[in-house]
Amino acid sequence: MQLKSALLSACLIAASTFGCSAASDTAPTPDQGKENAERAYRAGGWIFHDDAFECGGSLTANVWKGHARHAFIYEASAGDVVTFALEGGWPEHLGALAFVTDASGVITDWSYDDNYSSTKFDAHFDRTGSYYVWVMPLDERHLWGSYELNLSVHCQNAGCSSDADCALDESCVQVQCFTTPCPALCVAQPTCAEGVTADNRVYAKNFAAGDFQAAQDFVAGFDFVMSGINKGTCESLNTKECRDDAPVCGQPAWADYPKDFASLCEFEKLIRSHAGADGEAKGAFENGVCEEDTECDFEADPTKHYVGMSPEECQVIRFSCAATMTYFSDSCGCGCQDLI
Repeated sequence: MQLKSALLSACLIAASTFGCSAASDTAPTPDQGKENAERAYRAGGWIFHDDAFECGGSLTANVWKGHARHAFIYEASAGDVVTFALEGGWPEHLGALAFVTDASGVITDWSYDDNYSSTKFDAHFDRTGSYYVWVMPLDERHLWGSYELNLSVHCQNAGCSSDADCALDESCVQVQCFTTPCPALCVAQPTCAEGVTADNRVYAKNFAAGDFQAAQDFVAGFDFVMSGINKGTCESLNTKECRDDAPVCGQPAWADYPKDFASLCEFEKLIRSHAGADGEAKGAFENGVCEEDTECDFEADPTKHYVGMSPEECQVIRFSCAATMTYFSDSCGCGCQDLI
């Protein structure tokens, strides 16, 4: 970048004394736009921007008298055809001027309008390398106040016809174009990574557009027996109908009790919904319906004398029964029962 800025600065300094040789790329032409570009280029006073400038993007800059000439770097590939569009916030009658030079200062493409504060043009790049896009009001002398300019770029030969032409986390999207024909572009989408483990745990997590690698790492970090990474937010994936399947008893991580679900698919929908558009959620399940909780009446059978009040307690206690009694255990606990 320092080398590029030095090259352009040297050219502009030389122009103030001797004129810059960049204007001699072709024989004189009657085209007023080319003449305007050459005159503005030689005059100097440009403000250089290092901002990244890519297909489908745009850059903005503030404009006022004495701060009206802006130059942006654009990295092009051989054969690219690019539409640049300048939109100025200053009064329409001040016009607009935009042009492109290569790294040596040769003006390759240009456009201007003396009745509107906007202009656009197609730039044809014969070689791969750094180019510069120069924009300004055509009549900067009568600028009063501060304004904003917006420079946007559309690459005509970058496009797609379907999602199959895009990366796994991208969709083929039709965008607003400045020229026709208007190709669609591959645009990164948010993704939802989800899976089911061998021990019946369910996970769902959202990842922002462009974080596809992180989604892959998430899935790889679990022992999933079923998993997937799908375009869209987790909650947006719940539009598909679930097939008839075996019921499960699901326990979401945020709930205090389990609940019956018609199928694992229905339980997964609940997990996705809780993950929403930018969060994550998890839960666990068991195959079949949930067991009903029953209240134990320890005095219902007078012949039973409970020592342990739950199956879990019975596993860790020791006791002995009298000769007139015998050991018993049931779903409520264990103890000694009278011999009849």
